[in-house]
Amino acid sequence: MKVGVVLAVVTTLLAAACGNDQQDDSAGGSTSTTRAESNVVEVAATEYVYEMPEAVTGGVVTFDFSNQGAQPHEFAFVRLDDGKTVDDLKAAFEMRREPKWARDLAGVPVLSPGGSTAMTRELEPGSYAFFCFLPAPDGMPHIAHGMIEGFDVSDESDAQVPAADFVISVTEEGFSVPDVPAGRSTVELRNEGRRPHEFAILSFEAGKKERDLGKWFNSGYKGETPALFPGGIQAIGPGESVVMEIDFVAGRTYTVEDFPNDLRSKFIVR
Repeated sequence: MKVGVVLAVVTTLLAAACGNDQQDDSAGGSTSTTRAESNVVEVAATEYVYEMPEAVTGGVVTFDFSNQGAQPHEFAFVRLDDGKTVDDLKAAFEMRREPKWARDLAGVPVLSPGGSTAMTRELEPGSYAFFCFLPAPDGMPHIAHGMIEGFDVSDESDAQVPAADFVISVTEEGFSVPDVPAGRSTVELRNEGRRPHEFAILSFEAGKKERDLGKWFNSGYKGETPALFPGGIQAIGPGESVVMEIDFVAGRTYTVEDFPNDLRSKFIVR
């Protein structure tokens, strides 16, 4: 199975679980002048939990994600309608029912073990959750092992969305990627198209291809990792953008992909 199929399955599961609602007005991205230093929330993933606060201050929030586990993890992101809880979400997933009251806000699709990335969003008061649908070595999704965490947002910070160092944009014709420098950059991922698009970013190890990554996922992560996943964002709607902090390694070739729409672009970090 190709990695595109593997990750498309994850995307399909998420879409089926959360409906076709696109990111709502409470979670948008826009550029400003300073990083949201006054409202940073650390979210650490291991097998199979997220370590993070139960309460978060709203307004502009920067989530500092880190994968401290031995397996890759995603940070799928939803907002729950009023009156719904994480227990309701767990029950819906267990019964394979579509929770139309869980609004897909787009999270980080895959993050490598030992990796970190940051995502800045504007959040209104309410209940939210992160969860992971990636497969565990036993073939079950991580969420089946309890990898889901809810948190409540209240009040509003005075933090601002950081200014981007550069923009990666996408339309139905493909991605537009500028020169990408080595090191950690603040990147705006912008959908300039007419339909939802995702920005899945990966870098294959020397001699490895998508079929190797597919085998690795399906084998329960046996052997050396065929690719590096530094971050990215799941599908966002037309006209929407998200500001991320992503580490890029000099000399590596990266691919930004939109698996559902069969779009991809390669770039080399200088």
